[in-house]
Amino acid sequence: MGNHSASWARGRLLAVALGTLVLAPAGCGGKSKQVQNPSEVKGDTTAQVPEVDPSLCEAEGKDVDSYDLNGDDKPDVWKLFKLEKASGGTSRILTCKQADLNFDGKKDYVVAFNDQGGILFEKFDFDFQKGFDAFYKYEEIEGEKAKSALYEVQRDSNFDGKYDIVEKYDTKTGQLTEVQRDTNGDLKPDVWEQYENGQLVAILYDDEPYDGKVDRREEIKKEDDADKPADAGKVPAGQEGASPAATGSEPAPK
Repeated sequence: MGNHSASWARGRLLAVALGTLVLAPAGCGGKSKQVQNPSEVKGDTTAQVPEVDPSLCEAEGKDVDSYDLNGDDKPDVWKLFKLEKASGGTSRILTCKQADLNFDGKKDYVVAFNDQGGILFEKFDFDFQKGFDAFYKYEEIEGEKAKSALYEVQRDSNFDGKYDIVEKYDTKTGQLTEVQRDTNGDLKPDVWEQYENGQLVAILYDDEPYDGKVDRREEIKKEDDADKPADAGKVPAGQEGASPAATGSEPAPK
């Protein structure tokens, strides 16, 4: 796929993610069906006519509306609804949305919702290859379940099918608080970036042999402390070989 097509598809992906894309039902008069059992749906995203993938979000007992974005009579977006009885009849509650934005039969985007419409998680495939490249996790805001707050993002920075970056966010302010990086591909973080008020203040390193302990700490000058000398290089006295917890971060995985 050329750069223009890739850019167009990425734009579509973001439009679906933001809910701004106008969706036309697939086929004449739309296409809706109820999935009785996830085992009856193959979930094969490489099939000629793709269907809902039950491995991406709960599909059992859901109403499914499908939409055709490119007019080829094959569905590209699926919206899943939970049916609930109400005083006036039956209501449909949106629980999940799946999308294939470059029309290759593979899901590029999925988002799940709670009963009040708050986002539970999102997954993105930015390079349109097999597997998702970013996993956004949200938590419900107490007393406001229709709203949710981002608390963690996992990223596959080199598109090898493994998440190698974890970002953590303050759910009250939305600011970045920490970034964990796996630089050697062993699925364990060996670099920890610490943030205050969204600004990078320190970087901790676990050097070879990558034993899960901090070998050195680099203090980062704040913008308002540009004239002050920064401590860089060694871990402060008494903290040599300490885990990230000793310097304010999470313990290294064992």
